[in-house]
Amino acid sequence: MFPQWLGTSFLGVFLVTLAVAQVQDKKNDSEKPSDPPPEPKEKIVKVEEVVGRLTKVDLKKNSITIQVTFAVPDPAAQRRIDQLHAELSSASRITNAAVRARRISDIQAEINRQSSKVKQDHKDVVLTLGEDPHVRLKTPPVEYDENGKRKKYSSEELKELKGPKNEWGYAGDMDQLKTGQSLKAYVGKIKMEKSKEKDAGANPPFVYKVHIYTEVKK
Repeated sequence: MFPQWLGTSFLGVFLVTLAVAQVQDKKNDSEKPSDPPPEPKEKIVKVEEVVGRLTKVDLKKNSITIQVTFAVPDPAAQRRIDQLHAELSSASRITNAAVRARRISDIQAEINRQSSKVKQDHKDVVLTLGEDPHVRLKTPPVEYDENGKRKKYSSEELKELKGPKNEWGYAGDMDQLKTGQSLKAYVGKIKMEKSKEKDAGANPPFVYKVHIYTEVKK
């Protein structure tokens, strides 16, 4: 049988050893390299907004093509406006003040009327897509039930589709981009100092956000 003092000594040695081991473990943990902080997102500066009809999605080239509609003067109306400007010059030389004012007023009214005559023209704009563009929908995606009837979203479902932030429209994704849609593409560039931009080389613009106005099926 062991003496009582011997058992007490063993217990004391064990407790001291355990304490030293715990301190060493904590020291080792503190010496372990911590995980690197996540890299901050690059800030984007908006360059322009392109509004039109989506005519092509080219995933191989990572681009989309938008047909932009704009107004151009009607050629016949422009020729008439040139004639009216010549008449305006002649009218300014009329000696009778009342007649001169009336004539100038008539000519100016006709110029304004002709200026309103415009023709619609179209231009295809090819835009490079950025990495994972932010897509938003004007209306919630259309969904049908088992009977083929259009689903009505509850307020909670709409809140979920809207997302946590107070953003325009509802959450969407790139798979919902379809030709024929009316949309707005936000084009931007990475924000950087001019000196760094020169060192980095080209800083081409890209689409970082898309707003889809046309209804989208879920």
